[in-house]
Amino acid sequence: MGHSIVLFGRVVDFSFLEPATGGGGGELICSAWEGIYGLQSQQELRDAGTEYMGTFKASAVIADPPQLCSLRILVPTEYFSVPPPLQDMHFARISSADRHLFALRAGDWRPGSGMMDIGGYLIYDACKDSLSVVPKLLEDDFHAAIGCQSAVVMCNGDDGGYFLAELVWLRPKYSQAAIWLWKSSAPGWSLNPAHLSLPPGFCSSLSFSYRGSILCWVDLLGGMVMCDLGKDCSNLDRPELRFIQLPKDCPSYDSSDLCNRYHLCPEKFRSMACVGDTIKFVTMDGNVEEQGFALTVYSLLPDLSDWEISSKYNVENIWANESYQSTTSMAKIPPSFPVLSTHEDGVIYLVFTDLTVVDDPPHVSGWTGQRRVVFKSQYLVRVDIENNKVHCYPPTTDCSIDDYLLCSDFSAYRQCVQDHPREIEATEMVASGKRMKL
Repeated sequence: MGHSIVLFGRVVDFSFLEPATGGGGGELICSAWEGIYGLQSQQELRDAGTEYMGTFKASAVIADPPQLCSLRILVPTEYFSVPPPLQDMHFARISSADRHLFALRAGDWRPGSGMMDIGGYLIYDACKDSLSVVPKLLEDDFHAAIGCQSAVVMCNGDDGGYFLAELVWLRPKYSQAAIWLWKSSAPGWSLNPAHLSLPPGFCSSLSFSYRGSILCWVDLLGGMVMCDLGKDCSNLDRPELRFIQLPKDCPSYDSSDLCNRYHLCPEKFRSMACVGDTIKFVTMDGNVEEQGFALTVYSLLPDLSDWEISSKYNVENIWANESYQSTTSMAKIPPSFPVLSTHEDGVIYLVFTDLTVVDDPPHVSGWTGQRRVVFKSQYLVRVDIENNKVHCYPPTTDCSIDDYLLCSDFSAYRQCVQDHPREIEATEMVASGKRMKL
């Protein structure tokens, strides 16, 4: 039986819709923005951006491994007819996912970035292949962004409802955090009165929901913020906020050190996810030249009090595996970008990138002795720790996996595709490497 998983790249570029039929579309959109340069208030600018995002369409493009799956945001062909402030919104980034819902932040806007920045939130529903728009937070002098993956979506009920939450720093000290909450059934942002003291330099590397009532923001160098909305999400006015330290026995780093933050790139060797009903944390630590270079997986105890090691796997086992040796031409190259399967306990996906150093001739580099790193190939490898199995996918000559990946369980989505096959252009990514008909 094939083991299915969907891996998405987080960056979503905008594409153009087909030209409007019947003509006049460009004039209509242009007239909708006539006078935008005269807008004075923050509310007017926010409303203009929200209205423009309401014209977007979306679709999922699911690829066979080792290619990444992606979302496509389709904008009207009259894009160039809108004023430059809106043209600047040309991409989005996936912040989180829960079942069939994806939360994206469109444009360069971040909380606290400034009232003139155009942007907002998009919620993609894979069952309906549709987008809904959530306006950006109103800007003020009291809140600031706390990371790139700080918007958490959580399904609420079976009717398509959801919560969207944004974790922000409180200015001017940047020592406490607060949460803005949006509920789809009662639209409108509300700032929760509860505050939480956090370590200096906390930065949300990824976010997800847990147990249907808990929102999580993770700093892979510093720890995790949890916001418990209570049973059936009934405690919206006074949710419980708490900070969870990373496992005590895993290597620690000063998360307030900018050098660590930007040069270590924790996504390359750490990740965290909700696997079934358990939060798991994977880290790769050690020296490639030593026997101790291993994948260590920790599980958070049900009472959230501490971590315990659930499995440990020496990377030597991967290098020695027949699948690795027969598929790749690589030596002992260290893996990167670990991704925990969200519905297969003990399964981790890893990226192996084969690089080489070459000497440029004088006519290329301009001087002798110039050396540069050249990309050769890249491999996606599936490791089943519990059963000591390794599957190496065919190589790709494109360096496509160079950013943090998002793992999504599309079980609900697959059912919707079967019910409405014409609505979504996708096939499922399976470990056998074959395309699965839906």
